[in-house]
Amino acid sequence: IAGGFFTFAGGVDIGFGIAQWNGSNWSSLGSGLDRNALSLAVLTNGNLIVGGSFGAAGGVNIGFGIARWNGVSWSALGSGVNDSVFSLTPLANGQFVAGGSFAAAGSVVANNVARWTGTGWAAMGTGMNNFVFSLTTLPNGNVVAGAAFTQINNGLTVLYTPRHNSTAWSALGVGVSDWVNTVAALP
Repeated sequence: IAGGFFTFAGGVDIGFGIAQWNGSNWSSLGSGLDRNALSLAVLTNGNLIVGGSFGAAGGVNIGFGIARWNGVSWSALGSGVNDSVFSLTPLANGQFVAGGSFAAAGSVVANNVARWTGTGWAAMGTGMNNFVFSLTTLPNGNVVAGAAFTQINNGLTVLYTPRHNSTAWSALGVGVSDWVNTVAALP
């Protein structure tokens, strides 16, 4: 699956922003998105979660910023978020974490990071004081964020790389000296 700011893949009109490659050809996922895709994650059940700056997927109003593709059709995840989703990371239990430039996920105050429980949005502490650009899930289940913040909203000072252990945020050592645009976990 490729997401971005495009309308054609391999000469095929895919609608906008998202296409799939089957090993030999490109095709659309429904009629695509109404704006760009910025992040992708595949859940344990095979569903694709797409984050970005869009309000409709396959002609379905999804709220804003996030949608699910089940292989056949698009659906909303609650009422979405109130601004862009830059990063997604799946969790082993079928849930996922979204990060971006949003203040709310559905009706939950989220401050740039939230967890989808399978039925609704949940806050992850009090969130971050600036954008979350990247997320990854460590082999032990902890989530690490890469971002433009220096403090988690509960007052904990973290230099751009906090870790969440399903209960609370903590620092990864002393952090790094400036913004973190992407993070990845090794096995």
